[in-house]
Amino acid sequence: MTELQQGEGLYGDTAGSAAPRPPSLLDQFTGVFSEPVALFRRLHDAPAWLGAVALNFLASLAMAGVWSRKVDVDALMRPLLERDPSLSAEQVDKVVAVQARIIVPATLGGVVVATVLALTLFALLYWLIGRGTAEGEPPTYRQALSASAVTSLAVVPHHLLAAFMCFLKPVGGLTPEKIPPTSLGYFLAVDHLKLHNLLYKLDLFVLFYLVLIFLAARHTLRLKPLGAAACVAVASLVMIVVPAVFGR
Repeated sequence: MTELQQGEGLYGDTAGSAAPRPPSLLDQFTGVFSEPVALFRRLHDAPAWLGAVALNFLASLAMAGVWSRKVDVDALMRPLLERDPSLSAEQVDKVVAVQARIIVPATLGGVVVATVLALTLFALLYWLIGRGTAEGEPPTYRQALSASAVTSLAVVPHHLLAAFMCFLKPVGGLTPEKIPPTSLGYFLAVDHLKLHNLLYKLDLFVLFYLVLIFLAARHTLRLKPLGAAACVAVASLVMIVVPAVFGR
């Protein structure tokens, strides 16, 4: 009996049939900024999402924690409350006082909920779009989770920059998205509320995030260009249009 050659098992070449290893978290973070297409192709064969979610979650918590301790709750809440004619001045004072006491736990809790909802919602939407627009076999939900989680690494530097800038200057009544100098709203002041909100949503990191969604849809989910564009459109609607129109 001949000896088995190196790399062969009882049933043939086991080395060649080994499952591909998913990229490490470091590879994912550097890859989205340096070689996103190559990264997303690897994620098609070996989806990964947990590390990316954890990193985005920690960066969001850091931003929320620093901001909620430095924000001027009165400057943040009073202008919004005073727009409601049904609230008296005394009621406004009471609401501001309550919000000042709960701003830190409420903000941190909101980050937990928002992170989980964003991950699962976008993954579900990408997966559903992929059922009808895949170039070949429809994507799996694990691949959709990977696309949702890894693309979100694009906004991690924005979260960290916002947290850092909270240390550098007074926050006043600004929300976190209005602190870093990376959006049009930071440089352009307009009186129209909805346009004002839209300009702050047009952030460099958010726009780059949308580009990554298209690339992930094409190379991780293997969707047709129309399907990838639909994924970007859905993300733009949720992240830019709806907050700009209905934000206060």
